[in-house]
Amino acid sequence: MTQHRRTYLRNVSALVTSVAGVGAASTTVAAESPPKWDDSTLYEEGDRVTHDGYIWEADLSSRNAEPSEGSAYWTKVGPVDGGGDGGGETLTAAFTVDDATVTPGTSVSFDASDSTGSIDSYDWDFGDGESATGKTVSHSFGSTGSYTVELTVTGADGATDATSKTVTVESSDGGGGTPADGLPSSVFAPYDHVSTKPETAPIDHAQQAGTNYFHLAFVLAGPDGQPAWDGDANKLVGESSVGGYIDDIHDAGGEAIIAFGGAAGPYLADGTDDPAVLADRFEAVVDAYGATHLDIDEEAFAMDTVKRRNEALATLQERRPEVSVSFTLPTSTKGLTAQGTDVLQDAIDKGVTIDTVNIMTMNYGWVEPSGDIVTQSASNLHDDLGDLFPDKSAAERWSMVGITPMIGVNNVGGTFTQSDAEQVLDFAQNNDVGMLSFWSIDRDNGTGSGEVSPVKSGIDQEPYEFSSLFAPFTSE
Repeated sequence: MTQHRRTYLRNVSALVTSVAGVGAASTTVAAESPPKWDDSTLYEEGDRVTHDGYIWEADLSSRNAEPSEGSAYWTKVGPVDGGGDGGGETLTAAFTVDDATVTPGTSVSFDASDSTGSIDSYDWDFGDGESATGKTVSHSFGSTGSYTVELTVTGADGATDATSKTVTVESSDGGGGTPADGLPSSVFAPYDHVSTKPETAPIDHAQQAGTNYFHLAFVLAGPDGQPAWDGDANKLVGESSVGGYIDDIHDAGGEAIIAFGGAAGPYLADGTDDPAVLADRFEAVVDAYGATHLDIDEEAFAMDTVKRRNEALATLQERRPEVSVSFTLPTSTKGLTAQGTDVLQDAIDKGVTIDTVNIMTMNYGWVEPSGDIVTQSASNLHDDLGDLFPDKSAAERWSMVGITPMIGVNNVGGTFTQSDAEQVLDFAQNNDVGMLSFWSIDRDNGTGSGEVSPVKSGIDQEPYEFSSLFAPFTSE
C-alpha cells in the first residue's frame, strides 16, 4: 500500500514515543534519519528528506521538485551527520605538488583535485606570507628554506578540513652559490648589463679589462614579483645562465656586485607591498649566487617603494650581516640631488648599513661630463656624506665614495674621454676613494661615429682602453 511521507513521519513519531524507554540514542537515530528524496514521491508540507548531504523540510506539496537553495518547495534544515544520504561525502582536504624540492623563483604547481566532499572553497597558505584560492594554483618561493604549504577546504555547511605538505627550496647547483672572496678596499668594478650581449660572459671580459670585479645589472621584478634579470620570465634568478657567470667570477677570485633597479622597472620592491616578503626575495638572490654585495640603482624615486625596500634591506642585513649594500644615485655638479638624499636618509633611519654611495657622473645635459665636472661632483658628494654621517671621519667618507661615468658619448650629449678617465683615476687614488666604475663594459670599444650605442663608446679608442686606465685603481 502506498503511503504519503506525512503519514510515515507520524508513524515514526509514534514509534519513538512508544520506545522512549530504550534511550535517547534511539530517538536521535529516528529523528536524524529521514528518507532520501525520491522524485516520484508526493511530499506534503512538513515532510523531511535527505538530499546531497543535507536534511530538507517541505514547505509546499510537491512531486519531482528537487530540494535546492532558493527553492519555493523546500527549506534546508542542516547537514546530515556522517554524510547522510550518501550524496555528501566526508569532507577531506588532499593535494599533490608537482615538485617538492625546487630552487628560488621556480614556479610550483599545487592541485587539490583529490579532495573529497561538497567543497565550496579552497584556501592555500604557502608559509612565506603569501596565499591563494582555487582548486589548482601555482606559486614561486623567493628564498631558500623549508615551507609548510597548507590547504584548507570549506564545505557548503561551513565545515572545514585541512592538510599540509613541505616544499624545500634550495640553491641551484648551476645557479651560483660559490662563496665570494669580498671586495678590496679600493676597487674598479665596471657595469655589465647581462642582457646587452648575453653571449659574452663577464669572465670573457676579465683578462682584457684587467679586473675580476663587475656590477651585474639589473635584477627587477619578474612574474609574481619574483627576482629576474631585467624582469624576464626566462631569466629568473637561480635559473638563468647568469649563475654560471657568477661562479666563474668567484672561481677567478673576483666578485659580482648584484645590481637592482636602473632606469627601467618594475623594481623588485614594486613586486610586493610586504617588506618581509621583499626581504625574502633579496635573500633568495644572496643564496642563489653566494652574493655578499648588493647595489641599489635608484632612478624612479617613488618613496613608498623606496621605504619598503629600505625596510627589507635592513631586515636582510639583520639576517645576513655579511651582506653589504651600496646605493647608486644620480648627481648634479653640487653633489647629491634632494631625492637622492631622501633615499639615503630613509635607509639610515631604517637601520641599513650603507657601504658605498656611488654617483652616476653622466648625462648632465647642461655641462660636459668632463674630468673637472666628475671630480667636482665627487668632492661635493664627500661633503654631503658629512651631513648624513656626521660621526665618520673624512677618510671614512672618502672610502664610501663611488664614481661611475658613462664612457664615450653620453645619452644627452657630451663625451667622457680617455683624458677625463686619467684625471678621474688620479683624483680617486689621491683621495683613497672606495670605488671606480663606468657604464658599461660592452661599450669599452670604439668606432668614432659620435653616436650613442649600448655596444660602442662612439669615440676613437682601443678595445678595453677605459678598463685599462681604471684597472690599476684596484688595491691588492
